[in-house]
Amino acid sequence: MSRRAQLVDNRDRPEFAEAFRPATGKRPAEELYDLASDPHSLRNLAGEARCAPVRARLSAQLRLWMLRTHDRRATDPRTDFWDHVEYFG
Repeated sequence: MSRRAQLVDNRDRPEFAEAFRPATGKRPAEELYDLASDPHSLRNLAGEARCAPVRARLSAQLRLWMLRTHDRRATDPRTDFWDHVEYFG
């Protein structure tokens, strides 16, 4: 049995619930992990105030990259398709 099948088949069991949600649920809008202390990316630090400067720097880098590559999400304010796609998870 694959790991995915094991998670799906046992999703209602408490010992699998903690692994099921991150593996199959909708991802948060922002994610930030400290890979030195959390190599498996289990603790999302994006909402922590102490990480705000890092989030701001990375957000600016992403915006510049999107503009340089002519990503329509950065250059066309009407392009919000991905913000409204129905989730089927």
